[in-house]
Amino acid sequence: MNLCCCFFSLLLLLPLFASAGPAADFAAASRSQQATLLQQWAAAPDSQRLPLLEALKAETVVIDQNKQPFSQQGSTLQPLDAVAQPTGNLKKLFMNNRLRVLVNNALAAHQLVSSDAALRLRAAQQLQNEGDADQLPLLEQRLAAEQDSRVHAALALALANLQLADGEPMVRLRAVKLLGESSDPNTQATCNA
Repeated sequence: MNLCCCFFSLLLLLPLFASAGPAADFAAASRSQQATLLQQWAAAPDSQRLPLLEALKAETVVIDQNKQPFSQQGSTLQPLDAVAQPTGNLKKLFMNNRLRVLVNNALAAHQLVSSDAALRLRAAQQLQNEGDADQLPLLEQRLAAEQDSRVHAALALALANLQLADGEPMVRLRAVKLLGESSDPNTQATCNA
């Protein structure tokens, strides 16, 4: 009886031992699943994903025969998940243009939580043009927490751009007013076009 209970307990714990990290999940996913993951990650940043996103942006991700991901730079392989050594031959992870855009968006979202204000500023500026409606809660949260005035202003513009499609007329009106009052050259060019 005791041996049976131990075996049953081990069976229950197997999924915990077999759980892959975000990089392995991404590498094993289909293209459409990868797109979905990137969209989810863009709305909920997690610093654990940064090495993968940076490698995806640099297009250095390779996978082994078990679909375990690594970042390959020259002859150096950097593990992107729990597996330290590849098994079998390596092949480059294919990236199409849609995935490249989603990677840039997800990476920018993750950079919004950086301690580096210059990096947060670049990320907020990127999201002004490439932000997604799913990122509204994240942008609102980051705007409320942002202490740097330049980053705060860039986040406000990114949020306003997304709010232009809001269902509430008053939200859209506030967004239009904020964008109209902006001194940002890109925003002025868009408003004057």
